[in-house]
Amino acid sequence: MALLTTLVMLLAPAAAQAGSEPPHFGFNDDWVKNGDQLEFVQQAGADVTRAVISWQVVEPEPGQFDFSAYDALVEQFRAVGTRPLWVLADAPCWAQSKDMAACESRGFEPRPPRRNAYDEWARFAALVAHRYQDTVAIEAWNEANLDNFWMPRPNPARAAEVTAWANFGVDYSNSINGTEIPTLFGGSAPLYETIPEKREIAYDEFLREAYEEIPGGYWDGVAIHPFPRFKARKGYLDDIEEHLDAIRVVLFDARAIGTPIWVTEVGLSTAGPFPYSLEDQARGLKRIYRLLKRMPDVPVVVVHRLIDGPKKLETAESGWGVVQRDLTPKPALCSLATVRGAACVNQ
Repeated sequence: MALLTTLVMLLAPAAAQAGSEPPHFGFNDDWVKNGDQLEFVQQAGADVTRAVISWQVVEPEPGQFDFSAYDALVEQFRAVGTRPLWVLADAPCWAQSKDMAACESRGFEPRPPRRNAYDEWARFAALVAHRYQDTVAIEAWNEANLDNFWMPRPNPARAAEVTAWANFGVDYSNSINGTEIPTLFGGSAPLYETIPEKREIAYDEFLREAYEEIPGGYWDGVAIHPFPRFKARKGYLDDIEEHLDAIRVVLFDARAIGTPIWVTEVGLSTAGPFPYSLEDQARGLKRIYRLLKRMPDVPVVVVHRLIDGPKKLETAESGWGVVQRDLTPKPALCSLATVRGAACVNQ
């Protein structure tokens, strides 16, 4: 076991070391598309579902709110015994650009709010926390260290600001409702090095610069997506520990040691150029859960994803699921159910 992981376990409070409470567990997916397949989530023993809630969808015009799609979705989550973990994203054109015509002509792009719209962004976060008071956590953005999700290019200082303002909103809701919903610095993709020409920033460098922008961090936890290297290999647990320890080093240097690390995406793919076998995926996800369960600073483990992505991608994304596209469960579904102490009807 890596040195920092060992130290975290030794220095954790006795109650945490006792392991009396397992971490929250669930799945990430496109629930607008796959919300009718949530019975698989229930079979696996999940108690949380991670979903993006788009500001563009909720407030397409200033002050005009429509939560109906998410109201329906959260009722589906609750019906199978799970609570939402919301990812806030996607500023509407009126909040991201002064040039509405140019913004609208580009179509959908995951862009953050401009600085003079931070008040409205905080209000959006407050409304989400107020409307869904059983929320497990609110994650401010997703993989902002990639330009795929933060256009036109990643900016750790801006990501820190966006997280802090979301936290203002969530804290306000908590204060009037008596809730304790935490706000998370959004989960970063596990990039080992910064590649400027690709507009990608290494996850530990990204977080370090965020803490430099807001010393101590004005958020309650840090999310991370510690996927192992794509090539199927026996060292995937070592990769995951390396990712988490890199985050712990940043937290230590930022004097934020002890900040919870929320694993909001992790998985093993059965597709792409270096696929895991179905049996290796099942065995591996069980081992990953058990590894993370032993870490007292990890309060949640979210598997990416429930249902395989589109076959046309011909990449790892088409094989992350624990259920195939034809809705045939992979062995991983019941493997996770076993480790969660749940009864899997597909056993």
